[in-house]
Amino acid sequence: DGCLGSTGRKCSHCFECEMRACAMERAVVNCAHCDDYACEKLEQFFGFVPEAQVKLDGIRAGLVA
Repeated sequence: DGCLGSTGRKCSHCFECEMRACAMERAVVNCAHCDDYACEKLEQFFGFVPEAQVKLDGIRAGLVA
């Protein structure tokens, strides 16, 4: 039901995801809202899931516009 929600369904990877843990620790909605966007962890993730970068870049653009 979403990787940052504290309730609802989660896949097994959610419980070991470094980016999810970081976002929860920093109390941000998602990585696009983080002052350190895009960090090294996220850059590595984008190498595997480039569509995530497109989505997060779009969110980030809306925040700083």
